[in-house]
Amino acid sequence: MFLARSRLLETCRCSLGGDVGGAVIRSVSSSGKRGWESNNGKEGGDSDSSGGGGGGKFGRDGVRVGVNEEGEGNKKAKVNGSGGAADGHSKTIKIPAINSVVAKSERKRLKDPPLESLDIYDTVTDLTREAVEFWKGFTKKGPEAAVKLDESLVRLHRLIKKKRRSLDHVSVAMMVHQLASICTASRMGHWVVRHAFLKDLLTLADEFREDFDVNQIANVMWGLGKMGPHALFVRLGDGERTAKDLVRSLAVLANASIGDFTPLAICQVLYGLAVLSPEFPEQEAFVELLAAVAKQQLSGFSTQGISVLFVALAKLDHVDRLYLIPAMCKRVEDQIVHFKRPQQLCNIAWGLAKMRRTNSFSLLNTIVARATATFDQFHLPEITMLLWAFYKLRFYPGDEFLQQAEIRIRKMCDRAKPQEISNTLLALADFGSYAPDGSMSKDLIEDLKAALKKPVIRGPDIETQHLTNAVWSLAILDQLDINMLNWILDSISTIGRRLNPVQKRQIYQSLIPFTLFEPKLDLKKTVPPSLLQVCQSSWQSKQKDGVVIPPMVEVFNVLRKIGYKCESKMVGGEMISASTAVNTQGVKVAVEIDTPMRCFRNVRDRRLGRYLWRERMLEGSGWMVLRVRLDEWIALEGMSPRLEYLKAGLANANSKGS
Repeated sequence: MFLARSRLLETCRCSLGGDVGGAVIRSVSSSGKRGWESNNGKEGGDSDSSGGGGGGKFGRDGVRVGVNEEGEGNKKAKVNGSGGAADGHSKTIKIPAINSVVAKSERKRLKDPPLESLDIYDTVTDLTREAVEFWKGFTKKGPEAAVKLDESLVRLHRLIKKKRRSLDHVSVAMMVHQLASICTASRMGHWVVRHAFLKDLLTLADEFREDFDVNQIANVMWGLGKMGPHALFVRLGDGERTAKDLVRSLAVLANASIGDFTPLAICQVLYGLAVLSPEFPEQEAFVELLAAVAKQQLSGFSTQGISVLFVALAKLDHVDRLYLIPAMCKRVEDQIVHFKRPQQLCNIAWGLAKMRRTNSFSLLNTIVARATATFDQFHLPEITMLLWAFYKLRFYPGDEFLQQAEIRIRKMCDRAKPQEISNTLLALADFGSYAPDGSMSKDLIEDLKAALKKPVIRGPDIETQHLTNAVWSLAILDQLDINMLNWILDSISTIGRRLNPVQKRQIYQSLIPFTLFEPKLDLKKTVPPSLLQVCQSSWQSKQKDGVVIPPMVEVFNVLRKIGYKCESKMVGGEMISASTAVNTQGVKVAVEIDTPMRCFRNVRDRRLGRYLWRERMLEGSGWMVLRVRLDEWIALEGMSPRLEYLKAGLANANSKGS
């Protein structure tokens, strides 16, 4: 009888699809009382904006964090003997995922369960059933399902009040987990956290917190993470404590049981901390302890667990004193054939970018090779996030990867979201030319420009940052036309949000080409005066803050030997700061030192698109550009070799200009 109950609960959870499947249900009868202990089988995720592909969502930072494991078909439920410990009488059964109708019919076949167990069982399975029904209702009915969600939560709220004495710490932790599943299915976590049901449920969790083991702590923290940072401000009981205090208390309890953590529990707790950011005094030390345990148990992490570990540690700004990250990178390289989902590659690349692991060339090349071989499985959010990660790491993924990415993006860009378009354009701007003929595919850029306009028609799902990223990227790619510029400026004015300094500089930088090249614009007539003034002021103040680096001083000293007058000043109508040199014949030279920061880290002779734009602007202002590679300059010793080097560079720049 009890086996049937456990089997039903597992099948109800499996029917939710990718979000709560794979749970381990254990019977607990240490004192003659039966309950259900759940250990969620999937490592956390971020669910702010939606994404395609097998389970998981893209978060505020754009990263896709999933909750599916590798196996999608049958799930396994372990039913153990007395006390919940595995013994020789443990059984492993395969349970197929079934819908709620089958689950309901199976539930009716249960005969005369004990009243206390029935109360716990009813509450948990009813919540599971609501999650299933809501998932189905939301996908079929859209926003109308929000009404059903409210009705379900009200009914369940009454249910836990009625059965308050029958609930225990295990069932409460499971309900927090299941409610998080509803948030994931509906993408309405911001609304659920304001519901009275969550307040009472978390109040119960706070009362039971001393009874939680590491699995229940992990379930509660993962559940709160799925609901989002707003869940931290839910007031508990009489209002003296909040969910933030609950998370801190759970972290202290978990710290005392650090040796009991499994790879799954580590992922869930780190994910919860990463999303919620409770920022308690002991957080850094606690995370370091979890990292130490994770390193010891690294071989036990699944591929999904490894990918979520990258994301969680990146969000937590973890200082890797134990060299866990290199060990994780090595594990991924060794097991790359087992990383079958694009989502997992995306998580790892995103984590490396956020942690600024710029020297991980071996792993990045492995990811590129794996992604190139499986591009037919990639959805647009995953491609755009890989591009974003490579752009942040200044890692050039190669022409073949970019060409394959273009094919996939063009097939799906009509369904793209503003953030995905913004990420793609940012990456392409710095990747620059990759096509065989040496130019960016204009068809791809036109498709992205057209897709950028669509979300405004559908609703207010475009933000100022998306627009400023787009206008800057198109200017860097030399693909910004007057109509697109006017549309973006109008959209920014319509949104009406205050611009930060970076956004102001992005806008002004995109205006500069229209003052130097055809078709030229009168900025005072095209751009609203107030917007033009604040953007120009922010740009010029940043340009004037530039510092002349020591190698530039050395170059100036050599140029003065051959008759050049050297100084740093604003050129191009006070628009661009440059290190200039002018000789007695009036030859104007702008000196550009190619430092490692201006090039891709893995392809040093390939400059970033933003510096190619700078060279175009200097040439458009009438200056001949002398490029000096820093590594070559440092290798030269003495005045004579450096003099010959600059003379050769001037001759090359002169021939290019002519």
